[in-house]
Amino acid sequence: MDRVGVILCAVEDKLFIPLMMWLQSHHDISFVRIISYRNVIDVLTDETNSPTNELLHSRLDDVIEHTGASLVAVVDSRSGIHDQEGSLRNRERLSAAIRRAQSWFPDLTVIGLSVDDRCRILSESPEYRRRAG
Repeated sequence: MDRVGVILCAVEDKLFIPLMMWLQSHHDISFVRIISYRNVIDVLTDETNSPTNELLHSRLDDVIEHTGASLVAVVDSRSGIHDQEGSLRNRERLSAAIRRAQSWFPDLTVIGLSVDDRCRILSESPEYRRRAG
């Protein structure tokens, strides 16, 4: 059976194909669905259940239900910041975003990817990966 992955991001179109190819090659994914959502990391790290937060949850739930996705990749395109303080802050925000997505879908694998503006995947470090069960 083909594995389906969902990329949840707020990145430019030029990053879609590199992200899809990376996910397919590193996680044995056959089909990738992309949900591009403005300020996705901010929405996921918002502790309240704002209408924006609920809308994102609903969109992601619909895609997962219709595709049978088994993996969600939360993408942070701001992690190309090179100073230590900015980079640390972005890693913490990405980790919080992953925890939120994992709380919504505890049976799925949720990973985090850091991407720079030159279409390079900077990391998918173990601290970003959360696996169900």
